[in-house]
Amino acid sequence: MSSLATGRAARAGARRVSCGNRELLQALQRGGADVDFQQHRARFPKAMTEEFVDGVRAEDKRQWATRIAGMGEDAKTVYRLCPL
Repeated sequence: MSSLATGRAARAGARRVSCGNRELLQALQRGGADVDFQQHRARFPKAMTEEFVDGVRAEDKRQWATRIAGMGEDAKTVYRLCPL
């Protein structure tokens, strides 16, 4: 996620995930991802990834600290990788 949020994934082509949850894969497919259900993988087209990165960059992050306060260290690490 950190490379995706910084935009490196959009440039480097690392735009896929492995996921064993069929419902999530179906939702990703409806959203525009190329899904291989047998391999349990979803690949995001470059335009889809860039749209997501642009949305994260444009999001008002002032509320992030409050929203993740009780979510544990992993959430705090992601927050630090995506500073205001």
